Amino acid sequence: MLSQVKGGKIKKRLIFSFVLFLATSFFFFIQNIWAGSLKERDEYIKGVLSKFEESSPAVIPNIKKEAPQKKHTFEGGSEVYHYTYKEPGLMRYKGIWRGFNFAYTFRGQMPPVAKNGMVKVESRYCWGRVDYDGHLLDEARTPFFEYNIPQYMFETRALFGNEFFVSETVSFIPYLGLGYRYLKDNSPGMERRQHYYYMPLGLEVIKRLKRNWSIGMQAELDLFCGGRQITYRANLGEKHKFRQTDGIGLRGAFKIQNKTRFVDFNFEPFIRYWHIDDSKLGPPVEGEEDLYWFEPKNLTRELGFKLALVF
Repeated sequence: MLSQVKGGKIKKRLIFSFVLFLATSFFFFIQNIWAGSLKERDEYIKGVLSKFEESSPAVIPNIKKEAPQKKHTFEGGSEVYHYTYKEPGLMRYKGIWRGFNFAYTFRGQMPPVAKNGMVKVESRYCWGRVDYDGHLLDEARTPFFEYNIPQYMFETRALFGNEFFVSETVSFIPYLGLGYRYLKDNSPGMERRQHYYYMPLGLEVIKRLKRNWSIGMQAELDLFCGGRQITYRANLGEKHKFRQTDGIGLRGAFKIQNKTRFVDFNFEPFIRYWHIDDSKLGPPVEGEEDLYWFEPKNLTRELGFKLALVF
């Protein structure tokens, strides 16, 4: 893109509304499982006291019992989602993506403070074909459409957290980490490569049900640390690099898990969202005064689900 001035800031109202929605959903979810936990605990206490009164004096067992967890788990699965990328007022990509995801998780004591610590390393590789709806970079802003454009994406993250047990069946895991996201776009006459570096900050709440079922919710704020956009325009024979400094990401997921003797089954509907602001100004346009290349602000949304096996 061309610009004479740098673009505006992130749309704070949109981000605030999304965060408020996630916070409200978490409030009702936690309120529900908390009420269920209190009811379970009251029934358990009454049962223990009744047995204590009927029998000879004995030591009352510990009411708060931590659910057993595997120390090492490996996860592998696939995901499908609808992908949308927009540069407001300029262009839009949309299409169906699919891919694979892998993860390794360690759970256990990590001195000095993490009694039920968690370290998780996860990666995913996805691809899809998208349709382009935009216009050409000419004075007439000629509409332009292109279909079945191949794109590829790779993402890897390392997460660190600690699990806290509210009751025998309810726990929550606050976590933080580091992440890297890479996307390659092979548009006709142009190739784009995106590099995002960010810090995930999230919370997961888990409710264990009967017959080895469990449900959970996850909300995450991705703090954008910086990025690079490399654009090569074959028709102009130019290669430009843009530095991105402002942006934010948001994620939400609802998880359903069934445990068996040898393997666990996960089903997870999710939404992922990125809002990246205008990049720093790039090189000047040849033959133009006070006119510079830059990468405009953009929005990315992924809405879908994933299936996984946990060993």
